Amino acid sequence: LIRFIVIPPERTELVRLKLERSPILRTAMEEGNWHILKSDHLRRLHARETADLADLQPLLGLDPEIEHQGKQLALFG
Repeated sequence: LIRFIVIPPERTELVRLKLERSPILRTAMEEGNWHILKSDHLRRLHARETADLADLQPLLGLDPEIEHQGKQLALFG
């Protein structure tokens, strides 16, 4: 069983803080097979003509892959 919790993007840091501070919540998320999905990503996925479960992978988590695409590391810094 795979579970999803959909959060608004503006709550990302609050959810991150709650997970950092609560080992019970972290354990429940891991053992319950919960995955975080931001609502804006879900809307975009829903708007596609075709979407499947494989399309979900880069959208999952508090820092999903899709938010890091196109970012470069600083050359100096």
